[in-house]
Amino acid sequence: MKVVDLFCGCGGLSLGFQMAGHDVIFGLDNNSDALETFQANFPKAKVCKKDILELSPKDIPDCDILVGGPPCVNFSTAKGSRANILEGLKLVQAFLRIVYYKKPKYWIMENVPRVGLHLPEKIPLKWLGINK
Repeated sequence: MKVVDLFCGCGGLSLGFQMAGHDVIFGLDNNSDALETFQANFPKAKVCKKDILELSPKDIPDCDILVGGPPCVNFSTAKGSRANILEGLKLVQAFLRIVYYKKPKYWIMENVPRVGLHLPEKIPLKWLGINK
């Protein structure tokens, strides 16, 4: 199956999928050093250096599995709750919006448990910026 990794970093999450026999085809991150390492780890994958908030779902190839770990610093207790939760939620919303538009067979979003305290029990499309 084809895997797309958003917030890919150096590719730790992608590595597990590759080891399970899947084809990692795309990685997105806004950190140049992380993308350079991702590209070295997955030379056949296309990489994209962009902020997910400025990304169109059209910029992402179709895939069977969509994975990603929006930065958890805004939800982590390690920072003493000084981070901006609303900024973190924007990244989660962007990830889920891409899931909606790309409609992969499977998707996984990795984050810290505390993110669940800030998500609605059911996520309405309007919360993702989708007017349906």
